[in-house]
Amino acid sequence: MQDEDTRGKHASILTAAGKLFAQFGNKASMDEIARFARVAKKTIYNHFKSKEDLFEAVVRRESDTLVELIRLAVSRESTARRKLRVYMLTKIGKMKELSNFYNVTREAAIEFWPQVEGIRENYLKMEKNIVLDILRQGIINNEISVPEPELTAQTIVIAVKGMEARWIMKSSNYPEDKTIEKLLDILFYGISKRQANH
Repeated sequence: MQDEDTRGKHASILTAAGKLFAQFGNKASMDEIARFARVAKKTIYNHFKSKEDLFEAVVRRESDTLVELIRLAVSRESTARRKLRVYMLTKIGKMKELSNFYNVTREAAIEFWPQVEGIRENYLKMEKNIVLDILRQGIINNEISVPEPELTAQTIVIAVKGMEARWIMKSSNYPEDKTIEKLLDILFYGISKRQANH
């Protein structure tokens, strides 16, 4: 019973901290987090040694959640194109919800960057591996031909990452799904003019 209570408090602290960090960045205090989580401040320090440690745990949880959601969404699709599409759509759909993970380059990151940089790097590796698996399965299924799957996977992840800021800020002139379809068209069909005898 005590273990369940401890796990419940741990989860409540992470949820409260996630919301307050997303709203106030590193200005969120441990007192506010304790109030929001409905626990004593001492309880937070029983679970996390510092505010930096707590922020790292929040970002790690968001990173793990995103990877799990992408993997689940991808596993439900049958073709390489549909898998790549749902990978991108899932990522976009969770950007606002997982705001600490995506906003670590902002104010909170100045204080917490050393702790979260490793998490972001690890996440990018996992994301690349998800895309690489999609490409390899597509090759096995004879859907696509990719001479260098690992480099291609890395390039796709970089391309999608380059669009993140516009998706978060909603600053693109085109809807996300239309942008994704265009990127997929380029990936699958290219932009070069086809020659009749090639």
